[in-house]
Amino acid sequence: MLFHGRTARAAVVGLCCSVVMVGPLLADPVSPAAPAAPGEQAPGDQNPDEIFERAERLEGQSHEHLTQGELLKAIAALKAANACRMPLLGADHWGVRTAALQVKALEELQALPAAKREAAVSALAKWESAAREFDPSQGMVGLTDLGKCCDVLCRTLGDDSVLTARARIHLAELQTGARRSAEARLTAGAVNAQTVKLLGQNHPWYAFSLSLMATADGQLGQWDAARKEAALALRANEHLWGEDTPPCGMNYLTLAWVDINRRDFDAARRHSENALYALAESKEQDPANYALAKAHLAHALSELGKTEDAKKEYISLVSYCDEQEGVPGELERDICRRYVDLLNQLGNEQDRKAIEERLARLPMSDETVVR
Repeated sequence: MLFHGRTARAAVVGLCCSVVMVGPLLADPVSPAAPAAPGEQAPGDQNPDEIFERAERLEGQSHEHLTQGELLKAIAALKAANACRMPLLGADHWGVRTAALQVKALEELQALPAAKREAAVSALAKWESAAREFDPSQGMVGLTDLGKCCDVLCRTLGDDSVLTARARIHLAELQTGARRSAEARLTAGAVNAQTVKLLGQNHPWYAFSLSLMATADGQLGQWDAARKEAALALRANEHLWGEDTPPCGMNYLTLAWVDINRRDFDAARRHSENALYALAESKEQDPANYALAKAHLAHALSELGKTEDAKKEYISLVSYCDEQEGVPGELERDICRRYVDLLNQLGNEQDRKAIEERLARLPMSDETVVR
């Protein structure tokens, strides 16, 4: 999907310091070609929110038509969606440009000779159906099948099609979330190259693919490569959304995770503080990654020997976990274990026992679903 609600999506991935994946996350930052602000009127005195909601419904209908192989209906719906957004976003907005390229790609498929058109429409329909029906609970088999559909689509349409880039970015996100790191790195690298060629670097797919590459490389223990990719993603997101926005906060979060594993705890502390600042505005909607940033900071402070400061962070973090239902149990267990280690260093027997009792009460499997 190109859009979510009023503004375009920029997806980002969070990791915790014990190399536990708690993402992926989807944020709603402000576009560089921003739509009308809430309360402002769109052309014709129409409510901007209603226009974006209508555009999103039309885009959803386009995808539904593609699953049925109804190419002309899919093109018409996507054109209508883009026509809704263009007066508010402008023709140069990356989302409008990307949708226009998708329309062009679909029209080119429609113009193919019958046999080639049928093969292309069939590959696209199978991918759309598989992507819509995919359920993470299906495990590795479901993700493998989805990957096969994507491979067929890419072989059929080629690397010059924005439709294959769209499929790959979605697949790379799912592979990263499932910790299929080697596959995710290949997929994200492929879509990164495609995005540069087809859409340029001023595009969320470029920044997001770099973030996924950093995550996969970190999972594979390639920390120097992961740090470089996360820094490039941060630079790209600063240009797209502005400094200290949630997408940048997620890049700082990844950098903190990378530097903890590189044992550069001073850098990890700085990146954690930057992440907390950038994620503060979304901490109610995204408690998992805000808690993760606080956990990174507490861990870095502890490793730097700033034990009293670390203890204050852990006290605040435990209280935050009590207040928020969206913090995954696996992350909370990791926080408690690290806090117990710190309390052992401080010789604080009473608090240590209290946290150990809290840890014993936590369920051993997560029921919390993180967006």
